[in-house]
Amino acid sequence: EGKHSFHTLVIVLVLIVSDSHPLPSDGCGKNTTLARNIPVLMTLPVNDSTLVNPYRNYYIFLPNSYNASEPTTLVFFFHGYYETAQGVMQDDKLMQKSASLEKGFILVHPQGEFDCGTRNCAKPYEQATWNVFGTASSPGPLGATCDPNRTFWGSYPCYLSCRSKAIGGCKDNCWSSTCANDTLFFETLLDHMEDNFCINKSNIFVTGMSNGGMMAYGMAVQFPQRLAGAVPVAGSALIGFWSPPSFPIAVMDIHGTSDNTIPANITNSFQYPRFLHPGAAVSDDGFYYVPNTNITSDIAKVNGCDFSGWRDWPNFWSGIAGLSCGFPYGTCTYAPDSVCMAWKARVAVSRN
Repeated sequence: EGKHSFHTLVIVLVLIVSDSHPLPSDGCGKNTTLARNIPVLMTLPVNDSTLVNPYRNYYIFLPNSYNASEPTTLVFFFHGYYETAQGVMQDDKLMQKSASLEKGFILVHPQGEFDCGTRNCAKPYEQATWNVFGTASSPGPLGATCDPNRTFWGSYPCYLSCRSKAIGGCKDNCWSSTCANDTLFFETLLDHMEDNFCINKSNIFVTGMSNGGMMAYGMAVQFPQRLAGAVPVAGSALIGFWSPPSFPIAVMDIHGTSDNTIPANITNSFQYPRFLHPGAAVSDDGFYYVPNTNITSDIAKVNGCDFSGWRDWPNFWSGIAGLSCGFPYGTCTYAPDSVCMAWKARVAVSRN
């Protein structure tokens, strides 16, 4: 239930950032025959040289309130590591939230690739992943993104897309995801949505959990001028691959302070202080993550925050399961105040 509640905070950011002067997309005025108030599975061609099958899947949810002549808020949700779009749709409750609003938002759940490199990528669970922030690029500028000796930690397969001619194979033991160009997939999907549906281009948001939270951060960095905000849940970046956005963007960071699957900070690394790596939080599978305070403070600088200190943000969830909410970097000039949230719990979706 906690996971469901945290994702309703996406709606909070939508309301905070909501633009009273909508910017209509090229899709305004184009009618659609898509069903309302139910998720619809769609396919989209993507010009990605790493894939044998150039088509990518996603689910789209149009609320009953959708009108092809009224610019509508758009929200993307990225599923976690070894999860599926269909599975998280039932968990995140965002469809129900959209349907309950007088003016609901369009919801899109993109699907990560299943090319896990083994005979059956659906057993013992769906092995879908996202390629973001170094998950398929080690070694990076700061060296390997994990402990390359996998005897203690266990190993990940080299995904089929990583064996393609375009990539040439996994370079070390830290490659843990597909090599599909997921940034290109998102950009293609965003273009498609704007071209075919009446989108408020001033009100487009990304969110996701775990590996999907990494995608939310990644897309915020890549497309800050096309997105109004991001709500990464238990997201981060592998060391050597983080860089801040080039343009201000609203961010609501949500992370569990006891999470060591994608640790929020060095001191909640797996079995801390047994496993240490310079400048990194060490996960329970031996990967090296950028501490979240480094990420959020970098974004705060871009957003023109004055770093005048923490301000509490009281809300319904304050104090529940140790949840604390606030504005950690004072008042921000170029975007709504960056909000950090933390709760004393492990992330609900494991990487392993």
